[in-house]
Amino acid sequence: TLLYTIKFERRMSNELALLIQLLLLPVIYTACPSLPHPYDISILDREIVTVYNSTKFFFNLCGNSTSCQGKAGCYKTAGGDTVSLGSVTSYQAQADFVNVTLSEGDTTTHITLLCGNSVGRPEVQHVSPGHITVVWSSVAGCKTPSPDLIPCYSYNEGNELYDLGELVGRDYHIPIAGGETSIYFSMCGPVTGPNACGGGAACYKAGESI
Repeated sequence: TLLYTIKFERRMSNELALLIQLLLLPVIYTACPSLPHPYDISILDREIVTVYNSTKFFFNLCGNSTSCQGKAGCYKTAGGDTVSLGSVTSYQAQADFVNVTLSEGDTTTHITLLCGNSVGRPEVQHVSPGHITVVWSSVAGCKTPSPDLIPCYSYNEGNELYDLGELVGRDYHIPIAGGETSIYFSMCGPVTGPNACGGGAACYKAGESI
């Protein structure tokens, strides 16, 4: 997951100021388990953070969460300690949803993937000694292909989703230092065209050097 934070000491439009403050989670496809057609959960190969009763939970159902010391899920205590939820022990594709189970010691986490229109954000619904229940509305819980997939989006701190689909394919250019230096970025994918950033979503260009 890439986080781009750009600060400019200059006047800009309200639209541009909003755009460059948004946190986007770019889609990264790597190794994920193959589920029976028509399900595909490869879109979940990223770290997703959610909050339950002021406790932060971290998940990556296709690999290892960087915040969880190599596990697929964990949560942070008030004291800052990391409590592992373990690795994925089973994926079960059902008729209209997918069940995912994580296990660590005496604790089992049951995650139900329901059909949604984005990667979504897991909702921890119940926590008790030895058992955690999570419901996650995500395109990963849909029978592929999902006709209603939002191609580009972000969340605010209240977990409200913003549809940024209209920004797909749009690049932005900000000249600085009298126009001799420029910043190019795209909110919904790599920068394209003559000022492409080598496949990246943002770059700093001085003359012909990127």
